Amino acid sequence: MNTNLLRYPWSWVISLAVAVCSIEAQAGPPFINGSISFVGTPVPNAPLLTAAAFTNFSSVFVSAVESPGSYSNVPVFTAVSWMPFTFSPPTAPVVPLWAFTNGGLSYSLDATSVTLVFRTNNAVDIQGSGIAHITGFADTPATWILAANQNSSSYVFSATAYASPTNVPVLQSVTLTGGTVGFAWNAIAGQPYQVQYITNLTQLDWSNLDAAIITTNPTATASDTGSTSGQRFYRVLLLP
Repeated sequence: MNTNLLRYPWSWVISLAVAVCSIEAQAGPPFINGSISFVGTPVPNAPLLTAAAFTNFSSVFVSAVESPGSYSNVPVFTAVSWMPFTFSPPTAPVVPLWAFTNGGLSYSLDATSVTLVFRTNNAVDIQGSGIAHITGFADTPATWILAANQNSSSYVFSATAYASPTNVPVLQSVTLTGGTVGFAWNAIAGQPYQVQYITNLTQLDWSNLDAAIITTNPTATASDTGSTSGQRFYRVLLLP
């Protein structure tokens, strides 16, 4: 779970606060970068035009990896486990959506959103957001797509997951208007984020600022009207 820290400058200038945010974001393990693709056999619970879920996946393996990238060392044809999930109506989270091990490392992706893009008599397209995991790497926001097709009496699917450090939420701006602190960060559509705050960096327990936020835009925003004096430090969490 990644955090990015921003102190609202009751006494600091904004430029210094942004510098603190940047240092926080660069600390720790590297983020995942790159894409990985899969093919396999899905089992829908009905013909694709009316199906609500995939009840099973079999014979799933890695079909391609981006090189260079964090998945470069994964061999093609590595076996992968995919979790059954419901897409009509969409149900999330799916933890994990897929997972496998290779070379002593664990790879997985938790789906935090599922969206049915379109369907026909013999095809279904689904996309979503999620959090990618690799042993030794920081959890990284990701997007994924899945296309399932019916060929005669059988089904096949292909899917790709994309993870990038550019998806990591970083608090980008802060404003003060009439006692209300407003800030914005880069976001992935469908990904839930939680803004938290503390009043002193020696505190261990962070407080949630309102409920989690899900946006359909590349930028998410929040505001704090609960503090009119003193100082607060803010961070954004990626929720599973």
